[in-house]
Parts: sequence; structure tokens; C-alpha cells
Amino acid sequence: MGNKRTPEIRFSGFTGYWEQINWVDTVDMSTNMVDPKKEEFEDLPHIGPGNIESFTGRVLDNVKSVKEDNLISGKFHFKAGDIIYGKINPQLGKYVLSELEGLASADAYVLNTKNGLTQNFLFSILQGIDFYKYSVSVSMRTGMPKINRTELNRYNFLAPTLEEQNEIGEFFIQLDKTIAFHQQELTTLKQTKQGFLQKMFPKASESVPEIRFPGFTGEWEQRKFSELLNVEDGIRRGPFGSALKKDLFVPQSDYVVYEQHNAIYDNWETRYNITKEKFDQLHKFILSEGDFIMSGAGTIGRIAKVPRGIKQGVFNQALIRFKINQELMDSDYFLEWIRSDNMQRQFTGTNPGSAMTNLVPMSEVKGWIVSVPNFIEQKKIGDFFTKLSGTIALHEHELDALKQTKKAFLQKMFV
Repeated sequence: MGNKRTPEIRFSGFTGYWEQINWVDTVDMSTNMVDPKKEEFEDLPHIGPGNIESFTGRVLDNVKSVKEDNLISGKFHFKAGDIIYGKINPQLGKYVLSELEGLASADAYVLNTKNGLTQNFLFSILQGIDFYKYSVSVSMRTGMPKINRTELNRYNFLAPTLEEQNEIGEFFIQLDKTIAFHQQELTTLKQTKQGFLQKMFPKASESVPEIRFPGFTGEWEQRKFSELLNVEDGIRRGPFGSALKKDLFVPQSDYVVYEQHNAIYDNWETRYNITKEKFDQLHKFILSEGDFIMSGAGTIGRIAKVPRGIKQGVFNQALIRFKINQELMDSDYFLEWIRSDNMQRQFTGTNPGSAMTNLVPMSEVKGWIVSVPNFIEQKKIGDFFTKLSGTIALHEHELDALKQTKKAFLQKMFV
């Protein structure tokens, strides 16, 4: 920032230093605790830190009414426009500018401004890095991190004139609305994909899906999983035991080890490196472009397709690698078939193997039954989901860009 009392970025027409003000003089923390058993409150929403998404100011869809939560102890009464701030674990960033009337948990504060501070500006302050660092630093004194009223009243910050506060506060409110809109669009797209995954693959004990592209008829064929893989090395679990002992790892090399998180999150960052000698020794476990890796322990069934350009590496025992026979099965169809509702239910019911390893037995994997249409229909389904997944990825990228933009403005528009 250019000056310790002026922000780096400022709206046109505003000049001069920001003034230091004290929380205790400008923020009212409600003491209006009411009896939730009274009939007048029973239909109001009850909001606590567990109902607020971290760092977004968004209320989650798990909110219940006062009556549904069967509340008996005192709660804070809030109205539309009040700020609810979670005082437990402030490192989680729980805050919301309420649009409704309701009752707040005793684990939250209800905040309103006074004496020349605007509500929207305060809400932006709560999201800034300076307040976050302060709230975390004073809360880490007990087993359960919490910021109390005395500590909040000691906080001070810099603020501009009311007019500039209004500009800044309104800017972030509109930015939050844009982010919320894109978040809803993304959620709708993901729900749409999930709906298609449920309806475009046959349910258990059925031979045709509920939804089908025009022109395709006839029952889908039931095949054993192993029959659709390459004859040579079609399915394999990664090495474990002495084959990948940590004393064989090296700080840096051109060869890496892929783990369960790579399949679960479709993220190709790695933690461990091995020597070329070890890489060559484990040649049967090398990942190649177009292979599929699936989580075979714990979170069973999460799958990713190996993209072009990853580092040369082998996979560990928590992963199962598939090399499909591309003359019998379209790769995009295979990916979405694994992700279908019917298959995911099958994975959650899979025998996890021994208590020591918690690995799904390979004999069970090979015997899985696959519902397979003809190759043309497979291709049609695979292309459909590839395009839908691409649209979702684009929306995720746009949403991430908006969130990063907001983060940057929070850093540069405050002192």
C-alpha cells in the first residue's frame, strides 16, 4: 500500500487519510437474549456457526426452525440487516449479513454499527486479513478457541468517511451477490449432472436406463469387469510393503509416487520422489496417459483419468489402475459409468478387506458386473458427459477467479 493511512486502491473522488476508530465505540454487540420456548419465536430460523459457510458469508441449507431444534436455553434475537458472527473457532471465518429475522446461537454475536460506521463496511472489515489475524491471535489461549466481547472491544481499525464507507460496502455486497449467483449456477449444473448419472445408466437389476438418446433400443449387455480390460495388465493394485518403503524416497528426482488423493481430487501434485533405479524396478506400476486410477481403500470408487504431461511415476497400494480395452469400451463412458449412482453404491458396500490394510480385494473388483450398451451408444453417453463436465469446469474456474478477485480487493481497498 502507498501509505499506512490510505488504501492502495480507492474509488475516484475520495482523498485524505482514513481515521483510526475503536470497535467498542462503533459496534454494538447485542445482549438481547430471549426465551426460545415462547410461541412468537418457534417458526423463526435458528442460526449458529454450524449453519454458516466458512469465509463466504453464505448461510448453508441445514438451517432449522427454533421449534425443530427444540431450543430451551436463551438465544440472541436478530433482525434482517444484522450481522451474525461466530465467536467459536474464529479461524473458520463464520459471518453472515442476515436477510431474515431469527434467533442466533449463543456461540455467535449479533453485531450492529453506530457512531459513523456503516453496516456493510463493518461486514467487509470482518472479511479482511487484519481482523482475521487479530481474531485468531487472541482466541488461541484455550482448548476451544473463542474470541470474547472484551477482546473484540479492544480491536481498532482505520475507516474513511461515511460516503466512502458506503461505496466500499456496496461494492463488496454486489460482488458477493455475483459470487452467490455463479455459485448457484455451478450447484445447479452439478445437480443436473448427478441427475443424469442416475438416469442414464441402468439401476441395479435393470437392463436399460431411464433416459436414453433417440434411436437406441435394446437391452444393455451384462459383462464382467475383467472382460472389458486389456488382456495384458488390464487391472493392477499398486505395490506396498517393502516395494515402496519411505527410506527409498529421495528429496528430488524426475520420478514420483502417485497416491490416493490424486484419484479422489483429480489433482496431480505429488509428495514423494523415487530414483530412476526404483522406477525401472517397478515398471509394472507405471502410470501412462489414458490410464484410470481409482481409490481402492477408505473412500472407494473415486476415479480419475491420467492426463497428458504428468510426471513419470508409479502408483501406491491405495490405488487400482485400469487399462481398458478401447475396442470394447469408450474411455469417457467408462469414467462416467464408475461415477454413476449404481456403481458408487456398489463401492460403498464393497468388502474393505483386512482391518490392517482396509483395501478392497482385487478378486472382488475383477468380478464386478458392468452394464454395457453398444459402442456407438457408449460414445454418445461419454461425449455428453465430457461436454457437461467441461461446462462445470469452466464455471468452477470463473467462480474461483471471482473469489480471488474479491480476496485481492479486500487486501488492497483497506488499510
